[in-house]
Amino acid sequence: MEEIKLNIENLTKEERDQLLKLVEKANKKGSVWKPQEREEYYFLDDRGFVHDWHWFTCIDSALRYNIGNCFKTKEEAEFALERHKVIVELERFAKENNNPDLPADVYLRCYKISKHNEDGTFENVIGIYANKVYGTFGTVAFSDITIAENAVKTIGEDRLIKYYFGIKD
Repeated sequence: MEEIKLNIENLTKEERDQLLKLVEKANKKGSVWKPQEREEYYFLDDRGFVHDWHWFTCIDSALRYNIGNCFKTKEEAEFALERHKVIVELERFAKENNNPDLPADVYLRCYKISKHNEDGTFENVIGIYANKVYGTFGTVAFSDITIAENAVKTIGEDRLIKYYFGIKD
């Protein structure tokens, strides 16, 4: 790879910040992050606490990485924990409320539309609806639309949009 030398003293602070972001982007090896030897990472324990640790080539680190319990930042680990909690709440709601005599073929869908306001402006609106469609692997199914809608009300539309559907704005 070609080495480039720069005199960043000639750049403004904003230009330096932008350059550093571009260099960081250029140096990324891929979208899958795996810690290097002795690099700090975060994981969730079996009680739901976030811990930091340093990567060592050992069975514990490898197992955490293999099941997706290895995060670059504390914030990523905290997001994963909250996502897990929301999924468990949704699954439990379905199990407790579904009618065992009906097929569980109602799924939650998320949409994002541009809404035209009365004053002529537009705003992006994100929402959830339930309908009878085929779900994808790992999605929670309900036996009727009312139960799915009640799950949204109980758990909270904002939490589901952010953690279940992964839409962060």
